[in-house]
Parts: sequence; C-alpha cells; structure tokens
Amino acid sequence: MTSADAPIEIEDSGSGPCILLLPGSFSTAAAWRPLRRLLEPRYRVIAASLPGYGGSAERRGQSRTGIAPFYPFIRQLAGIAGTAVHLVGHSFGASVALAGALSGEIEVASLTLVEAIPLHLLQGRSGGRKAAGYIAEIRSVHAEYAGAFARGDKDAARLVIDMWSGAGTFDALAEPVRDYARRTVAVNLRDWESAWDFAPGARQLAAFSGPGAIVHGSASHPSISLMAGLLEAAMPGARRFSVDGASHFLPFTHAGQLAEIIERTGSLAKDRGNAGGRTSPAPR
Repeated sequence: MTSADAPIEIEDSGSGPCILLLPGSFSTAAAWRPLRRLLEPRYRVIAASLPGYGGSAERRGQSRTGIAPFYPFIRQLAGIAGTAVHLVGHSFGASVALAGALSGEIEVASLTLVEAIPLHLLQGRSGGRKAAGYIAEIRSVHAEYAGAFARGDKDAARLVIDMWSGAGTFDALAEPVRDYARRTVAVNLRDWESAWDFAPGARQLAAFSGPGAIVHGSASHPSISLMAGLLEAAMPGARRFSVDGASHFLPFTHAGQLAEIIERTGSLAKDRGNAGGRTSPAPR
C-alpha cells in the first residue's frame, strides 16, 4: 500500500457543498462533532483524523518528518470529496490545510484557518520584538516538553496544551481526553517537527487569493493573534476574525461562532461582495 491510499479515518455526513475539517494534534475526527451538527443540515461535512491519530495511518518516519507526507493525505481526502472543498483546519491541522491550499493540487472553494501556528512567521522581520520573544518562549517550551517525554513524564503534554490554552487547561480536560493526549505524545512531537519545517514564502502565501478566514480566540496565547495578523497581511483574500473569550480549543467551545465564520467565508466563493453573517472581523 502506498501513502496515496493509506487508511484515513473520516466521518462523512450531510449533503450539499463540501466542508473538509482537519483537527489539531491530540485529536481525531470526532473532535468536530459539535461543529458538524451545526453544518450538516446545509452541507456535506467530512471530518478526518490526521495521520497518526485515530484510524488514520501515520505517513511519516524517521527520514520523513516534514510537511511533505501530508500532500498525498490531502489529495486522498480531495478525491473522497470529489468536488471543491471549503477547507477548515485547526492548530497543526491549519498548517496541513494551508499546505494543501498552497499546493495547487486540490480545488479549494474557501479556506478557514483556526488558531493557526505558522511558526516561521514569528522568525521573520515583520514580527518585530514581540515575535522574537514569542518564538524564544515556544522553542523553550517545546524543548522542555520533548525532554519531559523522554524522561517518562506521563503528563508531558500539559506543557504544550497549557502554553497554547492557558494554565490549568490540561487538568480541566476530561480524563479520556487527557489519556488520549498522553498516548499520542510521540505523534505530536512529529507534528512539531512538521510544523517547524513548514515555511511557505511570501510569494506562496500571496498566491492564494481565494476567500479565506483566519480565526483566533481573544484568550489564546498572544503569539496566535500575532501570527493571525501576519497571515492576514500576507494573504490578499483572507480576513482575520477574533472570537471573544475563546482560547485554543475554540472549535469545541465556540462552535456556533466558528460555523458562522465558515459559512460567511464560504459565501464569498460565490459572491465576493456578500459579507453576510454577524461576526465582525478583528481590527487590523
């Protein structure tokens, strides 16, 4: 079996224009169920587990840890959809969605990036001193996290989950969720390597001029807001949306607001002048 036809765990329901949902790390297709319930009456919704999670086969190995192994994954999902997709990704899943959209290999009707982590943007000049401070913090936490896992700390995942979502988030999760995070730390560490590897240039980002939304929570780590702003500036068709009171688990805690943004952004694929919806874009 080649990576082009490796198993992918999906949940496929509803009918109408196709929305393709890619979750973040430590998660599976099931994480999208609150959002899917809101979208299914009007759309065909396909939620997929990323490689290494749930029933989706891992496509990376010791010599293939970058973003490249995800291209056949995206192409395979596009083949399942069989039509243009409204592509939605959360956290690391947003990096996979962005990679797919920029590849030019699939037909994307609209692109919604939720709590995106394009870490390379924090290392560019446009981010300024704040970006330099954030990237140093993120690198430090990543190194501490990898070290904790290597030492056998069963709750090493707390370090990164609390960094993105705030202190106490890991301990507040339901025990089955914490347990799944514990069991998939090795996969998540590969996600980190893939995320560091993914660094699309300014021309690549500018080439995607289709309708897009960059969504972040007002209570997330401040680097998320900064990265959202840098993405908005780099992508001509994208608009930034801030969801009040939300943090990194925005798709689960604020599914209603996210559904509205996805539908609003999708409508732009038909009519670029139709703003619609009630959610306001974040100030530039």
